[in-house]
Amino acid sequence: MNRPMDCGLSLAALSLLLSSNVAAATLASQCGAVGIVTYDPPPVTETQTTPAPVPYAWLRDFYPEIADEYDAYEAAALAPAANGVNPVWECYVAGISPTDPAARFLATISMDTDGTPHISHLPPLSAEEEAKREFRILGKRTLAPDEDWADVTDLADSDAAGYRFFKATVRMRE
Repeated sequence: MNRPMDCGLSLAALSLLLSSNVAAATLASQCGAVGIVTYDPPPVTETQTTPAPVPYAWLRDFYPEIADEYDAYEAAALAPAANGVNPVWECYVAGISPTDPAARFLATISMDTDGTPHISHLPPLSAEEEAKREFRILGKRTLAPDEDWADVTDLADSDAAGYRFFKATVRMRE
């Protein structure tokens, strides 16, 4: 017969124990429980310590020698890429090869006929990969150090007037 045990644990405490993967020992010691309670967390499929998560599958495509070890993926994503310019995680965001010494991300800003700035970039990405990223244009009226970069991506001509200096950014959509 199964019967509930009153272990004096709140639902929040039980959730914390389960999420910390120490549930079996703690429940057994606090409840005198017979049997084992286990928690299998969902598998980790992307880096956790990089500014943008990098899928393990993408890292394995370029670094097949990486074993299924958390530390190996994290170290690979934070390591310098072969181009000597970017860490590997930035190569993922930019859509360039981390193992190609000549790989570069090139963004070009042009003005549409209505004066709205537009970004084009190399290398080109598939529609699926492009949809995972957000490209923004930042502008400044002067290069004075006390002037902040303003997001001018979606400004119409009248609002963008006066901006003379631009830079492009790319990040992964959330």
